[in-house]
Amino acid sequence: RVPAEKAEKAGEAAKGVVIAAPPRANKKAPHDGKTAWEQLQSLDFIFLSFWFTLMLLPTNFFIISIGDQLEDMGDDDRSMTKNFSLVWVLSSFIAPAAGFSADVIGRGPTMTFAMACYAASFAFLGLLGDRSSGDGSGSAGGLALEMQWITFVVFNIGRLWVFAMYFVSVGRLFGFAHYGTLAGVGLLLSAMATPMAVPMLRDGIDRGWGTGNAVCVGICAAMTVYTVGWTWRREAAEARRDREAAAAAVLAALLQKTDVETLVDSSRA
Repeated sequence: RVPAEKAEKAGEAAKGVVIAAPPRANKKAPHDGKTAWEQLQSLDFIFLSFWFTLMLLPTNFFIISIGDQLEDMGDDDRSMTKNFSLVWVLSSFIAPAAGFSADVIGRGPTMTFAMACYAASFAFLGLLGDRSSGDGSGSAGGLALEMQWITFVVFNIGRLWVFAMYFVSVGRLFGFAHYGTLAGVGLLLSAMATPMAVPMLRDGIDRGWGTGNAVCVGICAAMTVYTVGWTWRREAAEARRDREAAAAAVLAALLQKTDVETLVDSSRA
């Protein structure tokens, strides 16, 4: 039999056992600790920089073509174009929400949301036909001219989310030892998207905007292979492992408390 003094100490220990999930530890970035060259060669960086570069093609095409597209809808006095500039500036105030979304929901869903905003904005401009009527009735199946402010809002949300997700992803995947190098290389690679948008602009001026807008929607749809198939699924698997680890910790604490209480009961018998 256990002496009474030990039983009392065990009883006090049992009272002190708190059954709760352990606090969430600061996770180490998957590629943290590697050299900058090793990080640049990783599939994570190759896929991320490819996604960012490709997403800047719709970004640049929208920016350089929006004035001409609105003019073809009947914006002869450029009043709607001025409204786009206003929305561009005001949208900066919601930028923190992009990072918050990545923290709460995850990078994969947030990146997919950004691409959905892009796809919607180009659909609102119009995907069908060659030239719009020029009477303000809409651009090849898109929204009417006076409703294009919706397009401006949706596009600028997507734009902020795309840029935020690139820089958030660099930190999440690679840590901060070589953050500046990786961010800079990604921006350099993304610069290739700017000249690629110029032929699309010329085609739009010559033959209409439906094809260029449709191409941008197609790019967003194609890149769901990365945001959903790679990033989202990976984060879901990591979250599942975290839940399992937390459940195991709770079970271990419960068993510890049960063992101590059993010891106390047997000592008092």
